[in-house]
Amino acid sequence: MLNQKLEVMKPLKKSKLFISFMLMLFTSSIIGFWSCEDDSIFENQYPEFLKLDSYNLSEISKKDMSILNGALGRLDVYKKNGFYHVKQTSGAQVNISEDLFNFIKSLYDNTNDIKSQSCKLSYSVPRLKSEDPEGTDSSSSDCMARAISYAGGGTYGSVGSYLISQYGSGVPLSDFNEVCHHFFPSGETVSISDIPDGGMNDEIIIFMTGDSTAHAVNGIWYSEGSGTIIFHDEQSGQDGSLDVNDVVSIYRP
Repeated sequence: MLNQKLEVMKPLKKSKLFISFMLMLFTSSIIGFWSCEDDSIFENQYPEFLKLDSYNLSEISKKDMSILNGALGRLDVYKKNGFYHVKQTSGAQVNISEDLFNFIKSLYDNTNDIKSQSCKLSYSVPRLKSEDPEGTDSSSSDCMARAISYAGGGTYGSVGSYLISQYGSGVPLSDFNEVCHHFFPSGETVSISDIPDGGMNDEIIIFMTGDSTAHAVNGIWYSEGSGTIIFHDEQSGQDGSLDVNDVVSIYRP
């Protein structure tokens, strides 16, 4: 009787081993399948690998700008406490080169720096402000004069002298159109819907940097798909990016 029980148990053990072995194979196959999916998921979502030939915006070609436009549309950019953050941490996550990813991130970092510095500046420093100017500081850091001069409205010295004589240390936002029209009589204030997708013409753009401070820059490129404006800030000598929803006013020379 004992021998018979042993004979019955042997095939049962073999059967359990076989089932366990098959389960291991099945699990390994599933894990391998998902591993392959993880490796290629971004390539499948964004089949075209994007990179630029040049990262100098003053020399960048229309082809590279178009590529930059596509890359901007792949990134998730959000605002927290008034500052920009890029959700992705590497270019591989959206199938773009790391150089391109770092370049775009640096544009938003530059904008954050501008906002941070502006919020800390005293009202006595020449800035474009949303209230009446205070103080009499005639420092050469007036962003409005820089932006107007960069757009071709005159030398920085002559523009700055006029603004200081008329407005003291800062230009109120309510006078933005009047100031621009003084230097560009044929220009006009426009909305973002009037700006075509693609290269801009150094339009003077105002965006808020704090509750009571704003900043003037010049438009370089508008990406309608991602709702992003790439700009040049002559005051800091840097280029940056901002969401169109942060734009207060635009003047087309």
